[in-house]
Amino acid sequence: MVACNTDEYLVSYQVDCTNVALYIMLTDHSLGIGLVWIQALRNTEETRKIVGLPENYAPTAIIDLGYLAKNHRSSQGKP
Repeated sequence: MVACNTDEYLVSYQVDCTNVALYIMLTDHSLGIGLVWIQALRNTEETRKIVGLPENYAPTAIIDLGYLAKNHRSSQGKP
């Protein structure tokens, strides 16, 4: 999922899209969906091409989501 806005609203698009992404993440988490925020503020041209956004859209956040495995455990990394 990509949170983005058009050039028409560039004054506050980063804050607006961040709020939208946050509420999407809270809602999905409450439904048992796992997700991770991927910053999209850098490399906007490359992000537009990969995602297929028009030139007048500014990507802010990419949210990768999916259902968690039932027996999911965090990896035990070395200290």
